[in-house]
Amino acid sequence: MKRKFTLSGQPNTGVVHIADMIPQLISRFGIQKRRNFEHIIQAWNTTVGSPFDSVTSVIELKRGTLVIAVKHNAFAQELSFRQNEIIQSMQSAVSNEKIKKIKWIVD
Repeated sequence: MKRKFTLSGQPNTGVVHIADMIPQLISRFGIQKRRNFEHIIQAWNTTVGSPFDSVTSVIELKRGTLVIAVKHNAFAQELSFRQNEIIQSMQSAVSNEKIKKIKWIVD
């Protein structure tokens, strides 16, 4: 079954230019959301630097809470001391997302 892509609010003439379909496709397949998440991961690795970038990983950003998996409790404790600094740096690096707090999950 073929899907017909139409622009919202426009009559279906059967012909749609590819340039007009791109925003709809990006939204439908969650491409922008994935790109934003990859940007958050890059910003995290830059913000925390070495050695923390190799012992942590971004799990998700949900309702302003950045969830980070940490390999060892000692790393989580060290990073929690820098939490306010990290949040400020992340917020300026990822301005299109709101980061209010960080939740640490020991992996």
